[in-house]
Amino acid sequence: MQAVDIHGNYHEVSPYEVSWRPSAYGVVIRDGQILLSPQHGIGHDLPGGGVNIGEALEQAVLREVKEETGVDVRVTKLLAVRDNVFVWKPDEPAERGVFHSVMMYYLCEYVSGDMSTDGFDEEEKEYAELAEWIPLSRLDTIKSASSYDWREIVRQV
Repeated sequence: MQAVDIHGNYHEVSPYEVSWRPSAYGVVIRDGQILLSPQHGIGHDLPGGGVNIGEALEQAVLREVKEETGVDVRVTKLLAVRDNVFVWKPDEPAERGVFHSVMMYYLCEYVSGDMSTDGFDEEEKEYAELAEWIPLSRLDTIKSASSYDWREIVRQV
């Protein structure tokens, strides 16, 4: 089967190396701007990520947005559910992972807080930067730093 990496490159993978990965992402729009996380030095991603075992999906969104941006949000509605098979660190055999990700995208409302990297774990410190409010007018010029192009979901909002 095929899996895609964050650069849009496809890789042949064995189904035996694929793990399930539910994930939840926040689409936070305020004053004509969207909250995004610069990642991997190549582009931006929505704040979000893996759901922990036993964690409610909406709680995962709140946690992930806070960890990756420093801001608190409130979930207002589920926008979309998508899936893809992706390769994490395809060029680093010791750290490579292949995941079939089921991605839930939630519309969120900004509540409070300032941008911060205090919630980054050790791995995020290697590839993520301080989140930014980006004008929605730039949506089509933003490069997605994800194996899935989430911009189509934002356009629907």
